[in-house]
Amino acid sequence: MPFKDKEKDKEMHKVYHKKWYLKNKDRFNKERKKKYEENKEVYLKKLKEHRHKNKELVLSYYSKGIPKCNRCGILDIDVLCIDHINGGGTKDRIDTRHWAVVYISG
Repeated sequence: MPFKDKEKDKEMHKVYHKKWYLKNKDRFNKERKKKYEENKEVYLKKLKEHRHKNKELVLSYYSKGIPKCNRCGILDIDVLCIDHINGGGTKDRIDTRHWAVVYISG
């Protein structure tokens, strides 16, 4: 029976689904593994596309437009990565308490 309050209804569904999952965890995981094995190529292709899209979005954001290397100007997205200048990532994470990105390297 749905509640008139959508937030309360949403919370109740969340609680119900969590209980259902915990009760049926083994069966759910078996079915999921079986579907993965049957469609492995499709899953891997979608995963690769998803990672490429996310990489392109992140690189575009941090390069303020077209993803390219700050050092040499290379545009090939497959060889670009995100890194800290002269290392310093551990110090930066301690200081800022998050994974900060300083520049894009090739």
